[in-house]
Amino acid sequence: MLFATRSNQYAPLLDDSQLAHDNRESSSSDLGPSTPYFDEKKRKPQAIPWTFIVVILCTLLNVALSIFPAMFSQTKVSQTDTLVTRQNIHLLRRPNQYIGFDEIPRPSPPVGRQLSTYPTLLSLVDSASPDTVFEDDFVAQMVHSGTITPDDRKVRVTPTMSTIVQFRAIDWGMEICELHIHLPESYGQEGHSGSLGVYRINSTIPLDSSSLSYNTRPPRVVRQGVIPLGNGVVTWHRKFSCATDEVLSFELSCLPSEESGGDHGCFVEWVQIKDALPAIHMVQHSTI
Repeated sequence: MLFATRSNQYAPLLDDSQLAHDNRESSSSDLGPSTPYFDEKKRKPQAIPWTFIVVILCTLLNVALSIFPAMFSQTKVSQTDTLVTRQNIHLLRRPNQYIGFDEIPRPSPPVGRQLSTYPTLLSLVDSASPDTVFEDDFVAQMVHSGTITPDDRKVRVTPTMSTIVQFRAIDWGMEICELHIHLPESYGQEGHSGSLGVYRINSTIPLDSSSLSYNTRPPRVVRQGVIPLGNGVVTWHRKFSCATDEVLSFELSCLPSEESGGDHGCFVEWVQIKDALPAIHMVQHSTI
């Protein structure tokens, strides 16, 4: 050959006994000095992470809120009423919808404006059946989305029956209210005699028609006026002051026979709608 090659030197392989001895020495040299450290680390308890403490506190707070909701409530609803119902919904705070309106420059004298509002409640009561409740369910209608109650309500006034009416004054700066009652000429003909009395009743909160009866109706405060029947078309109105968002309550009833000249024929009935007579509604006039 042209080039001489250097042969590699080979060492003999270790037998099994020598391999086992080398492994024991390697293990003892690697773990020997640090074995006490690892044992101590395993025995030492680890500190609880702060995130775990926060989770525990939040869980306890949620449990407290679910068990004692009334303690953390900021509304006027009593602690026994955990749900808002038709009976206590008026206790919820009604925030001001007209923030800063009083700071807007306005002309003096104010520009005349008016709007018409319609009753939020029309309910019958009967002195001949003082515990009877005339609910709105008898006029309810079934539709695809559920049961609805139409806006049309019946007004009826007889010697024993009267009608409770409620309005809510709305809008800003419309604090002169005028109650209107219009009856067509047919109510001035035979069969519609006597006189109607319009009374202000003592209620400044929305009444619940599902529990309103003659025995539970609010007491009368003052008589607003008398409407004689039997004289053709009836057009009656009366002005009074009202505050924004105030609930105004009235009662329509027949005058007692001793006040109406002994006439017992008082009878008025109609279905209250917003497009035609007869009707009862309220007109609000601007004050600013």
